[in-house]
Amino acid sequence: MQKNLLSHFCKIKKDNPELFNKIIKLPFITSTEKFERTYKEILESNVISKKQIDYLNSKLENKEMWGKCFLKETFLGGVSTTS
Repeated sequence: MQKNLLSHFCKIKKDNPELFNKIIKLPFITSTEKFERTYKEILESNVISKKQIDYLNSKLENKEMWGKCFLKETFLGGVSTTS
């Protein structure tokens, strides 16, 4: 997931490194509230394009599969991968 985020948002890194870091760290957030808050901040940013917003929204549909805060209740045996 992080690799896909990197490829879709690499242009933001130069212009807005703080927002870029929020996007890249999104899969690793362990609190549901913080995940939702961060996601909202990302969407409200005027830096990302409509295409990037659509990409994030499509990935949000399956957030239970890649968001660490949503995987806490699933037994993973200490292994979490999205490849």
